[in-house]
Amino acid sequence: MKELLQEALHREDALKELVRQLGLWHQDGTWEALTQWMALLTAIQSSATGPMAERMGTLLADMGPLLSRITDAETLKTLTYVFDHQQVLIAAFSQLVMWQSDGTWEALMDVVNLIKAFKESIGPGTVERMASLAQETGQSLLRMMESDIMPLTLAMMDVTADSWREALDDPKHLTLGAMLHRMKDPRMFKLASR
Repeated sequence: MKELLQEALHREDALKELVRQLGLWHQDGTWEALTQWMALLTAIQSSATGPMAERMGTLLADMGPLLSRITDAETLKTLTYVFDHQQVLIAAFSQLVMWQSDGTWEALMDVVNLIKAFKESIGPGTVERMASLAQETGQSLLRMMESDIMPLTLAMMDVTADSWREALDDPKHLTLGAMLHRMKDPRMFKLASR
């Protein structure tokens, strides 16, 4: 008994820290959680059969590598990020569930698949043809702008715009006859002769 008391006095600082820690655990509820955990383990131990104990041992052994991965610095960084941004992630998952329910997700996947198929089907020949078409269109527009037909085209666009504005006020004026009548307008010839 004397040796036990001497050992306790020798480890006085460690015992004080232990008592302080137990006091903190009582205050923050950790002690209650540990008590419940121990009660659960005791219940499992008393009800466990041989095969159950073997299976639990296997599961715990399999958890070793998993636990070592969880304590990895990169994994901890990822978990911290997830916990820090959990509200945004919950909102995003809620939106995904809504999209899944109302068919939006399926429509998005259809668009993605269409774009993917288009991307996969484009070969060098298709790109070359599209570039050639763009070049020819640009050259045609340039020739039209430099030709005598440009003023007439602009005048026709002006008459068409006037016809549309008038049709919005009174739809009866949007007829082929009204358009032809406008084209005989002297302003049309002035614009075309520029």
